[in-house]
Amino acid sequence: MPAEDQHPELVVDETLLDDSASGEGLVPRSSTILGRYQPIAELGRGGTARVVRAFDPDLNRTVAIKILLDERTSESSLARLLAEAQVIAQLEHPAIVPIYDIGRTADGTLYYTMKEIRGHNLRHLLAKLRAGEPQLCARWDRKALLRAFVRVCEAVEYAHARGVLHRDIKPSNIVFGDFGAVYLVDWGLVRIMGKSKPAAAEREARPAPIERRLIDTRDSHETQTGAVLGTPGYISPEQLQIRSSELDGRSDVWSLGAILYELLTFEYYIKGDAVADLLHSTIAVGALDAERLANEHGLPRFLAETCAAALAPDRDERLASARILGERLQSYLESVRRREEDIASWIGGHIATTAAQIEAQVLRIHDKLRSLATTTRIFATEPAAPTDVAAWMKTIDLRYSEELQRTYSEVSSAAIRNTENTEIPAYYCHLRHDDPSDPVLARMYHISRFVPFMDEARERRGVSFVYYIDASGFICARPSLDFGVADSAMPIGFDNRNYTAFVVAQPSANPERQVKVTPPHIDYAEHGLIMAFALPIFDGNDNFMGVWAMDVPLAALYRDTDISAGPEKVPFIVDSRGFIVVHPALEAYTNEQAGTELRQNWARIDPRFEKLDLASLFAKGSGWLRLGDDNEGVLLCYQVVPNVDWLVCAVYS
Repeated sequence: MPAEDQHPELVVDETLLDDSASGEGLVPRSSTILGRYQPIAELGRGGTARVVRAFDPDLNRTVAIKILLDERTSESSLARLLAEAQVIAQLEHPAIVPIYDIGRTADGTLYYTMKEIRGHNLRHLLAKLRAGEPQLCARWDRKALLRAFVRVCEAVEYAHARGVLHRDIKPSNIVFGDFGAVYLVDWGLVRIMGKSKPAAAEREARPAPIERRLIDTRDSHETQTGAVLGTPGYISPEQLQIRSSELDGRSDVWSLGAILYELLTFEYYIKGDAVADLLHSTIAVGALDAERLANEHGLPRFLAETCAAALAPDRDERLASARILGERLQSYLESVRRREEDIASWIGGHIATTAAQIEAQVLRIHDKLRSLATTTRIFATEPAAPTDVAAWMKTIDLRYSEELQRTYSEVSSAAIRNTENTEIPAYYCHLRHDDPSDPVLARMYHISRFVPFMDEARERRGVSFVYYIDASGFICARPSLDFGVADSAMPIGFDNRNYTAFVVAQPSANPERQVKVTPPHIDYAEHGLIMAFALPIFDGNDNFMGVWAMDVPLAALYRDTDISAGPEKVPFIVDSRGFIVVHPALEAYTNEQAGTELRQNWARIDPRFEKLDLASLFAKGSGWLRLGDDNEGVLLCYQVVPNVDWLVCAVYS
């Protein structure tokens, strides 16, 4: 592989970079004649120079021309402008404005021409974002600002690699051009690192203590010259305390950190009304508390830590380079991009698949219930021979007992525990006599023949309990319930007509006669939280016969679908009323006054859900949205399951 390209050494006349030069030796006021260029309008001005738009007739284009302010036109200022032009001309980077030409006016005043940037600087942009201008806020969210800032970090790192310090990095020197271009401008305080001081600067000493009387300016954020070189509020602490020749790239990193703080919080890092206040605050500033920054401004912890590392007062503890700062921010942006792509694919894949699996499972349960209902209607009209009923009663030793009116006899309970006979039904709670000709006993005999179908439903449909509750109250269930012992989950004497599934599906609560799904409730057989799918049965004369039902453990719903996706994507299901159907952290409880139904609102998962319009989510069908004001905060993904009016959701953090 070819060796990496090495940047040629920067060639600059270092005598032009003497920070200690005085402002003496003023040259004549500049002429408005700028060579072949025709001035059009002033674009802006800073502490030492102004930039004008001009027309270049030879190339038929507009350019920008930088020329010193009349009151700043000294020999040292002209020398620094020449050095600035020499440096920029040799820094070929997309984020550094290219130099076109250099020349002098008729009076000998130096100027240079460069590409005109049409756009706005970061200082003005932040002011409008603070004011909440809608269009700009929509365009320049945190991610867009950070992407632009990363390009600035790359330009600074490139300059450092060439041995160049900027020393005046601030929001007004970051300019946004057309088509997403970003530029770092105004290299007027440029300094070459690692060079011995020029002879003219030998007399430079440690700056004198900062005094209010030394500095007077109309704008605290203008570039300062003389006792202070740089812009108060963005000057690193060491820039105020050591010789310029001892500075390195970490000084520019601190300035970048101050801008990053402003991007993240829309507040100045160094605050003060006067220049001296800003400079004293810079020297006295302590380490930034990343945890407090994250909490107070709702920032991701990684961004807060990165900002704090760039603003470490001790440069030995600071991020070592602009490259590291840019790479950390770029890695954050990449993680956000990957997360959003993951969310999009997860919604289109995982949640949609989960919803489809749940819907398919629900439809299979519905089909099985309807099949059982149809068969029950047929059996109900089929006469049962008393001898068959009598033989069946003898098999399970079913006999009348006043004491066990609502339970099995001890013999039948023992038979259920010890036999493998699948023909044994579960329970007849209203046994009045042992007459084999009783039509209720005959119906019970018929229902007992459903046991193989009930076992098949349990094995293939992921349900824990399949049962038929007659209108009179008897129950036939698989697996069989042992009601004849004191520690049974079902209390002795319990009336099955009060069972949740029966209450929900009976005609008075279900006039449309459809499959009804109960809210989550506690399973008597200790399967945890369950939902019952229940369907009412009517005979040929439209008389209510009873209810077929299947209990589905919520744990099985997790097991049989892809809803369980890991700790960073917490899945759950809510119904159209906002009640929790499934959630891994949901704890079952029994409220004696309200019964066993769980009526937990989904705001229990996250208080921010309280403000969401659940109906609109059901209307949209699927999608994702951010919770709170943090663009990179918690996200809610959702998908509707139509047949049960459920919303499969996941909180993505």
